[in-house]
Amino acid sequence: LVHYVHYNHLDNLDQSLSLCYSHLSGSILYQMKNHIAFTIIIISEVLVDVRAWSKTHGAHAQLHLQSRRPSQALLRLANNPEPSESSSSKGAAAGLYRQFAEYGWERLLSSSSTNNNVLDLSEPQGFVPSELAHQSVPARGSTMPDATVNIEVKALAPSDDSNNADMNPIRLARYALLETISSPSTTSGEHTQQQNMQDENNGKCVCVSGIQVLNFVIFPNETMDLPVFGADLVTLPGGKHLVAIDFQPLRVSEDTGDGILNLSSTDVEAKLKSLHEKYSAVLEWGGDIPEPARRYFSQNAIWSRQSGAEGLVLVKTAVLDAFKDYLEVYMDELSVAAAAGGCGVNDALDGSIKNALVEGNASYLAYRKANDPARPMLKSLYGEEFTERLISEVLFKGK
Repeated sequence: LVHYVHYNHLDNLDQSLSLCYSHLSGSILYQMKNHIAFTIIIISEVLVDVRAWSKTHGAHAQLHLQSRRPSQALLRLANNPEPSESSSSKGAAAGLYRQFAEYGWERLLSSSSTNNNVLDLSEPQGFVPSELAHQSVPARGSTMPDATVNIEVKALAPSDDSNNADMNPIRLARYALLETISSPSTTSGEHTQQQNMQDENNGKCVCVSGIQVLNFVIFPNETMDLPVFGADLVTLPGGKHLVAIDFQPLRVSEDTGDGILNLSSTDVEAKLKSLHEKYSAVLEWGGDIPEPARRYFSQNAIWSRQSGAEGLVLVKTAVLDAFKDYLEVYMDELSVAAAAGGCGVNDALDGSIKNALVEGNASYLAYRKANDPARPMLKSLYGEEFTERLISEVLFKGK
């Protein structure tokens, strides 16, 4: 729970305390809006001391956290909060990773709508066939009545009317989101108290049981020396969480066989390394990566396995922040590439590098098509034809 408070940058006091309260039961509810106040929220071994905040002096508060390792009772509490009176009126549950997907999508679109129109992206008509964009099947073995496993697939690409599509640093951005969700009538009741968490951010009940998956990928223009941005976030029944966030290199060192991560400056390299150190301290390494896949992982990869209530808290806090921070650095790299003139930069590339990038893109797509770990799960849910079409025609389709 300390991770939760620490990794939600508490710039807005009202929102932050609301977020904290949504994971606590029996706390001293605050009344602080628009006036100076002093509030102490004490739950088990966690003390949050919020002092001297007022609208007059800005929205920033000083926080002092004192804690020991959260007890098992506290961890159970974080996973199974008491439902609020309005929980049943909040609407259908949302999947655990929808917030990630929506944040990434809005970030991409906001860069496309700025005055300098850095990316100029839009949803390519017909790229995601309607029969692949949305599917819903009953959740098997779920204790939630009427629960379904829904898949949503979206894509962005350079706009058709763009005059500089060949110089756009992005070839394709897309995500596939799987959510096990319950209907509005099942967001309340004793059996769902242990499977849903109230999210005060979006007014929805976040369903944390069942299958929850997000595969969020940004493919760069294959003529530019940029890595792939990849985020694979998986939650399985039983509270098992798998997290992979990385700048995935496409070129390979002939000497070592490791991926070559080419960034625009030493400052960016230092920033990414700093982020890796920050989040690796909280999200411990998930174990050995299969040999064939190692070339697609950088030294700054976040790869972690989490479980239980503590893992869930980390997913909703540290993992979300890592996703946002890594994506922000990647967006900066895209802006640098676009500002540098696109093809002008590419023309300066050594011929061997150009060939390595083309081969690297083809190799990456072929590897992901053949070894997509979600294939068995997708087949069991939506059938073989849907699965193979989705993987080949959308998720890892070439140029």
